[in-house]
Amino acid sequence: MKNIFIIFVVFTFFSKPILAQEISDLDLKSAIGYYEEGRFDNTIQQLKNKDFRASEKENKSIAYKYLAAAYYAIDELETADSLMVEFLKLNPLYKENKNTDPAEFSRRMKRFKIYPKLGISLKLGVNRTNVTISQSNTLSQSAVYNKPYISKPGLNIYLGMEQRLFSNLYLDFGTGLQTMGYTRTIEYANRPSAVNFQFQEDLNRFEISAGLSYKLFIRNFVINTGVGTGALYNRSVVKTNYAAADPQLNEENVYLSKNRLEFNARHYANIRLGYQLGNIEYFTDFTYKTDLISPVIDIYYPEWYYPMFYVDDIFFLKNMQFTAGINLRIRYKVKNRYE
Repeated sequence: MKNIFIIFVVFTFFSKPILAQEISDLDLKSAIGYYEEGRFDNTIQQLKNKDFRASEKENKSIAYKYLAAAYYAIDELETADSLMVEFLKLNPLYKENKNTDPAEFSRRMKRFKIYPKLGISLKLGVNRTNVTISQSNTLSQSAVYNKPYISKPGLNIYLGMEQRLFSNLYLDFGTGLQTMGYTRTIEYANRPSAVNFQFQEDLNRFEISAGLSYKLFIRNFVINTGVGTGALYNRSVVKTNYAAADPQLNEENVYLSKNRLEFNARHYANIRLGYQLGNIEYFTDFTYKTDLISPVIDIYYPEWYYPMFYVDDIFFLKNMQFTAGINLRIRYKVKNRYE
């Protein structure tokens, strides 16, 4: 039994496969020499059984480059294409070097198109609110309700991701924070011109959005158009100021409005112009958003019935956002143009 055990151990040791080794500088020097001499089979034999995963990126890249060129030279196109894909996944922003790259490699590289597959976007900007009235309401003939709603400038920030679906079509999803608002003034026909009631609403909104976008690549420029929808959480803060003829009667109040929807939804459409430098796209963006539901719960505020005669219109909020940001590309898709 002892002899059998020894035989088994020896057999197991010597029958273990020789592990693949990392790609060394000597391997590359030999492979390149074989390739330049036209000994393409020798280039392949020198590199194909090496441990690519454990090798350094630079050595791995050179090995992929010369292996692909050697397989192209012997018309093993399918294998060569797969190696070219691996090289471009490793070096998605690679620019060919005609002085050092194998001619066959440079020629075949034009067959492949590289698309950003996954990116992270961050953008900051300003916005302007528009109020679209669907139903005008009045309480008194002595109050002038038709003064325009005045937009207050706001700020917004957005963090999102984009995932390539196919071709140049992308799925976008993200979250954003936004401040926006407007001011409305009610004047009175039978009171001094200094007497009015001012209603100022400030909105803080948190949004989760999803949509689709289409990208057009023109050299380093990127034109992006998109549409989508978002779910909103809304916090509305109201400030009112009644300017009376007697200054002692002037009233100013600030409180959370209970007369607004806490949750809403809206559609958006946007257009973006960007410029690509390395893995980062710098862009400017215009987005137009419109609420799907009027935020007004009840048109009447009992505390402002008299002497202000205030009543809400039924309206929808629309918003224009102007932003600038960056898109960091973290994954790429390599595609053969002729597939």
